[in-house]
Amino acid sequence: MASSETSKTVTISDVARAVGLSKTTVSTALSGNGRLSEETREMVRREAEKLGYEADFFAQGLRKKRNDLIGFFSPGLDLGVSTLKTQAITQRLYARGYNVPVVSYGCRENGEFFGQEELLTDLRRRKPRAMICSTRNLQYERAQQELRRYLEDGGIAVCFDWPIAVETDAVLFDRVHNSYVATRHLLEMGHRDIGFYIPGVDISTDPRVQGFSQALAEWTLEPRAEWIFCGGFHLEAEHEGRWLAEKFLKLARRPTAMAVVNDITALAFAAQIKNAGIEIPRDLSLVGHDGRAASEIGFLPLTTVTHPVEAIADAVVDMLESRLSGGSTGPARREIVRGHLIQRQSVRCLN
Repeated sequence: MASSETSKTVTISDVARAVGLSKTTVSTALSGNGRLSEETREMVRREAEKLGYEADFFAQGLRKKRNDLIGFFSPGLDLGVSTLKTQAITQRLYARGYNVPVVSYGCRENGEFFGQEELLTDLRRRKPRAMICSTRNLQYERAQQELRRYLEDGGIAVCFDWPIAVETDAVLFDRVHNSYVATRHLLEMGHRDIGFYIPGVDISTDPRVQGFSQALAEWTLEPRAEWIFCGGFHLEAEHEGRWLAEKFLKLARRPTAMAVVNDITALAFAAQIKNAGIEIPRDLSLVGHDGRAASEIGFLPLTTVTHPVEAIADAVVDMLESRLSGGSTGPARREIVRGHLIQRQSVRCLN
């Protein structure tokens, strides 16, 4: 473990003493400005790196009479609602005059995310005026610790999507409620044999399974393990739908209805089972999740529960600006955002 002395913040004065130059000369060398030889610049850069000096981007912003940098940390960008939320939030902030670079991390094929800590460290070192952090799959304690360190240094942060163990403002999407609403609708339409699909690798910790089970319990029903499908985490949504169809068609006994996360997966699933002679809603009722445009204008008008992208973006930006303006200075706040049911033509009434 590093000692308190080695963890002490290195200043530009420390670098200046080490190389025997003035602070002004060192600052000029590190900024890339001014008339200095390349040898001098390289000597200063090497010593700064050796000492662990981190440039104070915030101070640089003050010298320029502005700091409009809002760091945005996001999971690996996809073709679904994660990217739509990123787009909606950054568009709102750009419209207000902020510069919003997006830092994104990747994942291995087994679903394990990596690089989170390093990227958050890099973003923290830029000393943005504030930080927005998508917490979907922000699962590693060391990565969360980087976010805490930013807050402890006086930074402003708003998280969104999933709850994490960091005391900061947060806008959370209620996934329990979404799957509960989808399942309850099928129950109200007379279905009792209901299957459920989620992308991912672990149904034991997914809140959407909790909502599914909660709705069944209100009708004194229990979920059947063979009708809960979990997989395709590393696949695109369309391929997840094909994977689900293959599993579904192998069932000895099939449910009369399926709730599927998300809309694109649900539509791909419907297209695949149609090739096997199963028509929706004649033979199987189907509810999606997200409320994407494809659910309305695709080949199948899909009943779905929305993922409120615009409401989440509005809440994140409002929460952030209230901190930046000084209008809110109290403890961390938490806002819950919920989707709603849109009924179309993919559910058959059995009552």
